[in-house]
Amino acid sequence: MIAQYLGSNTLNVATNPAGLRPGMYHCPAGIKVLTMQNLIVANQTSYVWNHIYWIPGVGYGTAKPVSGRLDADVLDNSRATLLWEVPYWTPTQNMPHNLGINTLYADGHAARFPGNPAEADWWSYHSSDGWE
Repeated sequence: MIAQYLGSNTLNVATNPAGLRPGMYHCPAGIKVLTMQNLIVANQTSYVWNHIYWIPGVGYGTAKPVSGRLDADVLDNSRATLLWEVPYWTPTQNMPHNLGINTLYADGHAARFPGNPAEADWWSYHSSDGWE
């Protein structure tokens, strides 16, 4: 769904940090709360692609992964998240945008998703929203 808008970062920032190609790699606000080790592991990005999601109470949603899914197979494209920002697995106070994260949805809109202190991992609570 969004592959046409993104380029691939084929260079390894651990061995060549100056060699990044133009593209979408990190949010300036998000970078302030990530450690250099997080960035190296994530290959200099602070956005995550929703390849498969977690269905609360069930587990991984592998029957119909997001990757390769047709637009027509999205239940609610205004709620189905394609990309979201890290850190999303930490306490809400570490979320980079006023205790929330930026998210991109299947209908093309982006929004700030407010964090919930009772949810330690955004992905495990919300990655299936709109897909099932």
